Amino acid sequence: MEQQNLQRPNSVHFMLKDFRGTPRLTNEEIIESLNRVSGLQNGCIQAIQITLKSCVITLKDSEAKECLKVQGLDIRDMHVAISDVEKSITNVTVKDAPFEMLDSCIVSALQTFGDHVPN
Repeated sequence: MEQQNLQRPNSVHFMLKDFRGTPRLTNEEIIESLNRVSGLQNGCIQAIQITLKSCVITLKDSEAKECLKVQGLDIRDMHVAISDVEKSITNVTVKDAPFEMLDSCIVSALQTFGDHVPN
């Protein structure tokens, strides 16, 4: 069976790291913040998914998505940047690899999972 990647063309997300140490964000707070974004019409939000590390918002169309990406969100007196779900970057820590192993070997092994962004 061929593995297919989940496509989420109208989904965006923001990281929750700035909200650590505070009460957990609620859907109501996010909806309230979305209602303050000019240009977003009622009913353009299809789903909100809050995980431990991020919040994913799925919108009905690409116009609403671009509007949200440009303006961002203001939640709890804090401005959060919005980015594409497909464009997210994941930092990977490789443990227990021998010191003598070349970085290129590790990069090559991880290539099937995405692009390598040098630090």
